[in-house]
Amino acid sequence: MEEIELLETVEQEPHKECLEDLSACLKQSTKENSIVIKFVVESKCCHCNAIEYDVDGSNKKVEDKTFSEIDKVISMIIEPLIQQFIKTNKIMINNILPNQKNTSDLKIISEDNDMINIIGLDENEIIRLSEMVNHMSKKENETLPQQKIDEKGVGNVLAFIISILVIGVILFGMLLPSVTR
Repeated sequence: MEEIELLETVEQEPHKECLEDLSACLKQSTKENSIVIKFVVESKCCHCNAIEYDVDGSNKKVEDKTFSEIDKVISMIIEPLIQQFIKTNKIMINNILPNQKNTSDLKIISEDNDMINIIGLDENEIIRLSEMVNHMSKKENETLPQQKIDEKGVGNVLAFIISILVIGVILFGMLLPSVTR
């Protein structure tokens, strides 16, 4: 009986820990390197790895894990990772490529050449993830111009107030000598 319980605890996969590790990998991205996170989905498992590529062509494997429950990988790792990726990067490419036997691949590439690559996932799931990327990217891009407008608005208001004060001081200075005479 104790052996069965021990096996059950060993089989529990650290999805949250993997997500944190992948998020940390993405934070290591700079102008001099690119982070490529790849999920390869097979019939009964999903392989996940992260590789850091430098400008000089060298690379090093940062993360490498295999999971047996594909649904949990999608909901607990891939979706939150994509959401974080979109919030911290401007998405340049969101591309679906057909694969074999009703599966497809999804490439999400940022402006800084960081990439999330999902290979061999069910076609409907890939389409759903791609639409999520499109929706979130549009939402993120809509908020940025509004922030810029708000920043310009504050500057314009301050400039207007300062202009009124300067004009007031000049007019007061012109009136003051005529009052004292």
